[in-house]
Amino acid sequence: MLVSCLMIGSLSYSQSAAAGHHTEKKPEWMYSGNTGVNHWGGLALEYAPCADGRYQSPINIRHATKKANHRVHLDYQPSFENVLNNGHTVELVYDQGSSLEFDGKRYQLTQFHFHTPAEHLAFGKEYPMEMHLVHRSSDTTYLVVGVWFREGKANEVLSRFEHYIPADVAEHNVAQQFTVAPLFPAQPHYFHYQGSFTTPPCTQGVRWLMLKDVQEASAEQIKAIRQVEGNNARPHQRLHHREVEEF
Repeated sequence: MLVSCLMIGSLSYSQSAAAGHHTEKKPEWMYSGNTGVNHWGGLALEYAPCADGRYQSPINIRHATKKANHRVHLDYQPSFENVLNNGHTVELVYDQGSSLEFDGKRYQLTQFHFHTPAEHLAFGKEYPMEMHLVHRSSDTTYLVVGVWFREGKANEVLSRFEHYIPADVAEHNVAQQFTVAPLFPAQPHYFHYQGSFTTPPCTQGVRWLMLKDVQEASAEQIKAIRQVEGNNARPHQRLHHREVEEF
């Protein structure tokens, strides 16, 4: 995930969340060419799960088992806008103090970013854009909430920062606050499964919640993000023996 998916400069999901803007050099990767998705697993030993992992993301959600015993509580506070174009994705670093609680375990929201088109498929359907909200717990485990976007009316959350996205690799700090809370309905519904980061090192053990309530964004908003990051969607991966739940 350029955490869905997650890169700061050349840092991966786990590294960026844990180390902030650390400058440790990692092998370069892209979505096409000699360092594209078909070659990720061979670029570095730590990237091996990209090629041989059996709990990889994203997936095509073809069926789901009904579950009613998961508890999700969102506590998203306002954050100042730190908008980053890291060469792989449009990312916003979120201020400390926002969290998600899943079955009694708390995960802090660290950042969110975008993929165009969406990486996860919903029963074979591809949406034009997907947001990944990356959360980390105190024991350094990760939970990512994926939000699908379809083309429609302008989105309130996106409108707060879309004009500040750097055209080139850079970071833009904006002296105003916004919140991701409006993306979530009063009673949200989710798909849930165990997977991985969707970019190198493709680390497994990531808990995924895909919001079933698809959001809308205008054609202009989707185009603005796609023009900056291009096509940055990893193809969907084999499910193997994993179970997808819905609740």
